[in-house]
Amino acid sequence: ADLKIRYSALRAPRILDLGAGGAPWAIAMLEACGDGRAVINDLPGVIDVARAKAAEHGVADRCEFREGDFHDIELESDTFDLVVLGHICRTEGADGAVHLIERAFRALKPEGRLILADYFPDIERKMNPHAVIMGTTMMASTQKGFCFTHQQFSEWLHHAGFERLRLIEPIGFQQSFVATKPRST
Repeated sequence: ADLKIRYSALRAPRILDLGAGGAPWAIAMLEACGDGRAVINDLPGVIDVARAKAAEHGVADRCEFREGDFHDIELESDTFDLVVLGHICRTEGADGAVHLIERAFRALKPEGRLILADYFPDIERKMNPHAVIMGTTMMASTQKGFCFTHQQFSEWLHHAGFERLRLIEPIGFQQSFVATKPRST
């Protein structure tokens, strides 16, 4: 219900969900906004999971599925109201995370919003054990993965041009930055 209230203010929002996996973010937003549309991206094989989940939730007819690497797929500039980077930046190393943030910025309409979700540790990496464990897992199981702090993401978001950064914690230890592309850039 809370999600429905927040997204119902947008008329026919266009959503971009990069590295969506099963697309829980896009699906929840589409369920909350009956006239919304989503572009859902993931790698070959994984995108089939998103297709199946979207069909299961009755929103597949409002989705475009773009298979491919989120660093390289074609993205329209100044098109989307919402871009989701849900738990993917940590797998890409600092340069890859910055690149995804910059791509999200370019894809958003003026006053569009980015939702960047992850487990963020504090600067000393002591306060959020889930984030530290996730970071260790990323370092051990990916080529570039790492554990990035709130401060690092905040700096990257500001550098890309985002304003009005908010950090929310919808679920314990899992946080999301909500950042807005300014009206004029």
